[in-house]
Amino acid sequence: MGGAWASYGAQLIDQLDQYLVQEFGWGFELRNQRRMVKFAQAFPDAAIVSTLSTQLSWSHLVTIAATKTV
Repeated sequence: MGGAWASYGAQLIDQLDQYLVQEFGWGFELRNQRRMVKFAQAFPDAAIVSTLSTQLSWSHLVTIAATKTV
């Protein structure tokens, strides 16, 4: 059963990826979605993220999330 669920999940992710890219642009491709999730997990405090986002670029935030240890 796991194989069927894994296949379904992969299809669902592909469909979501296509929808988000079509709706919002290339910045929402799967690779960036994974980065967004990782960043949200590393920095769950919206106030800190809001402050950082006004001062740093997305590339900076991705680099910070990649180096942060949980």
